[in-house]
This record gives sequence, C-alpha cells and structure tokens, in this order.
Amino acid sequence: MWAEVLLLCASGSLYPVALVTIIHYLGGERRIPRSLAFTAGGAVITAITGTLIVVLVRTIGLTREHHPTPSALFDVAVGSGLLVFSAILLERNHRTGAVAGDTLEGSAEQPSDGPLWRAFAAGVAIYLPMLSYFAAVKIVAGQPDGPLYTGFAVFVCILVTLMVAEIPIVLTALVGERSEPLLNRMTELVTRYTRPVLLITGVAVGVYLIGKGLLAL
Repeated sequence: MWAEVLLLCASGSLYPVALVTIIHYLGGERRIPRSLAFTAGGAVITAITGTLIVVLVRTIGLTREHHPTPSALFDVAVGSGLLVFSAILLERNHRTGAVAGDTLEGSAEQPSDGPLWRAFAAGVAIYLPMLSYFAAVKIVAGQPDGPLYTGFAVFVCILVTLMVAEIPIVLTALVGERSEPLLNRMTELVTRYTRPVLLITGVAVGVYLIGKGLLAL
C-alpha cells in the first residue's frame, strides 16, 4: 500500500507552479512568513480534502471489498482527468510553443507581494485540485486501519505532496541568501522541463489508474 501511495503523492508533488510561487515569496520581503503562509494554505486544503475523501470512502464503503464498481470508477475518473490535463498541456505546447509554468493539476498566476492572508489563499488555490493526491488518499481510506494510523498516513501524504514547497523553505532557513543561486537554477530547470516531465508523469499515472480501475470492474 505504502509504495503505491507514496509514488502517487510524489508524482503529484512535481508541481512547477508551486515551486515558482514559493521561490517568488522567498525572494521578496518577509520571505519566511510569506512562504510559510503559502505552504500552510496548501497543507490546510489538502488536509480538508483528504479528510473528506476518507469520510466519503468509509461512509459509503467506496472500496473494492464493499463497492468494487464505484471504487473502480473513481480510479478511472481520476486517471481520465490526468489524461485530459495532459492532452490540454500538449495542445497548448503545440499551439504556442512556449515553455511556461502551466501544470497538470491546476494553474495559478505568480503572486505579488502582499499580506500573509494572500499568500495563504494562493496556497489554497494552487493545491486544491490535486488529482494524484486524491487517488493516494483513497487508497489510504480503503485500508482497515484505525483513525490514528489513518491520520498519520494522510499526514505523510500531505508532507510528500508539499515537498516542492517545503524543500526550498528549509534550504533558505538553513543557509539564507546563499540558497538564492540554487533556487534560481531550480526555477530555470523547472520552467525548461515542465511540459515533458508533466506529460510523462501525467500520462503514466493516468494510464495506471485507468488500468487499475478497469481491471477491478
């Protein structure tokens, strides 16, 4: 279970718009408070959506054992969503030829400096549509574990999903301004390889979830 869950969360953490946004905050005024507010927004919305998925799955028994068809259709729907986003991304690439910070699982404009609540709201908006995370939490919810273990598993999912925001914050907190060249280099690499990486991961995860769902029907 853990291998599948962590792989899904790790694929969802490949989130260029979140990296560009967090580096923007880390390069501005009050960089640590703003970046923490942004990450807190992401953590809150993923905690809320994760909790809702756990409650939904366990309330209606949306598992292979209790309701195999709806459970399988959930996987097919999430996988199809990832393929649709991949197709949209590919079409944009062919139409514009641009390499930008678009994402498979949502997009957001790079924010300007402002109050902490605005950074928090940006985190909520950017991390709300996390399809891979939804699929991972659904697997966790389908396990016959107690609430404490389930809560711990969802917490781990959130940590992994937010890695792209957490790592730059930790790096900046440890080495301060010396981290700026590395963070700028990371941004350049992300904007350069955004589309191929997201296409590969999106298609791979989407096909996997669709295949998993179809086999369970």
